[in-house]
Amino acid sequence: MKAKITITGFRRVLWKIFSGIFFYTALVMLVFMLLLQLRPVQTYFTKQVLSMVSDRTEHSISLDRIQISWLDRVNLKDFLIRDLEDDTLLYSRDLMVNYKVWDLINGEYLDVEEVESNDIRLKLTKYDSLSKLNLSQFLKSLKKDTIKKESKPIYVDQVTFSKLKLTLRDKTKASDHSKLDFADLRLDIPDFTLANLAIESDTISGHVIQMIGTEPNIDLEIQNFTTKFQFSNTALSVDDLEFTTPTSHVADSLEFFYNGLDDFGSFVDSVSFILHFNQSKISKEDFKKVTGLDQIKADISIDGILWGTVGDFNIEETRFGYGNSYLIGGVSCFGLPDISQTFVLADLTDSRVLPDDLRPHIGEYANNLQQMG
Repeated sequence: MKAKITITGFRRVLWKIFSGIFFYTALVMLVFMLLLQLRPVQTYFTKQVLSMVSDRTEHSISLDRIQISWLDRVNLKDFLIRDLEDDTLLYSRDLMVNYKVWDLINGEYLDVEEVESNDIRLKLTKYDSLSKLNLSQFLKSLKKDTIKKESKPIYVDQVTFSKLKLTLRDKTKASDHSKLDFADLRLDIPDFTLANLAIESDTISGHVIQMIGTEPNIDLEIQNFTTKFQFSNTALSVDDLEFTTPTSHVADSLEFFYNGLDDFGSFVDSVSFILHFNQSKISKEDFKKVTGLDQIKADISIDGILWGTVGDFNIEETRFGYGNSYLIGGVSCFGLPDISQTFVLADLTDSRVLPDDLRPHIGEYANNLQQMG
């Protein structure tokens, strides 16, 4: 009888111990969560973390204040990252992240439900010939202490930006606003929506659902841009592309290959491509804005494949239209962007060339030509 009483008493004591531990643990967690709802506490801890990250990356990272809502939603006010030259790399006036807290604690990847930002600026800058793009420097600094560790993939269900200003500037090259200049590129994007964003190692992929904007340097208006894309240090591909301006429409898929992001500063010679066009049209106005060439006097239509570089490219199994004329077959072209030094080799099948379409280029000699095709 005594043994039963002793065992029963021991169980009661054990139950009280465990229930007490559980109660006080839950109480501490509840108090901690309540404290985290206090803005001064949130801001203090966040600034301590940002200070450590700043020291580690050698990039200044700051914010004005933060609001955390029950550990699964965070709002950042005046979030700022400065590059190594103490210039702005990224700034967001209002940045909201809705995430899944369990993935932060225990998970092979980070799953974020939504990222939303209002008034955001991203300034990509290359300062001299010896340095990399400032964004590349920042990403490299994040990885310098985790070379032996495989970084966690990040998945974001939806990203929404309002009033996005994106700039790409290579200060080793002079600006040329007579054409689309990847050494001095500006995009003003009032609305941008991205779905299924995935960041895995050095590769970023996603689905651009909506983008409208302008490139003010050349007065190019983007009425609609949608695509599925994949981007890495050596390649960029876009599929299911729809790109529309007031006078042009480009559809299908594009692939670009390069040795690094710096190659975009010398796009003509350093970036190769494979371009698939499906019933696409490029107006003479947009052609001049993008290339700076005013020799094109009629709209261009393309249905087929182009590959190579700007200075040396090939056209395969393509219907190429110019004004009311068209060429069907294959063309090899090298020497651009200097028209006077450009050589063209054509292997054509069913084609039609009208003298009126050639008149702006050959003048009175068009009077001696008859329609071909």
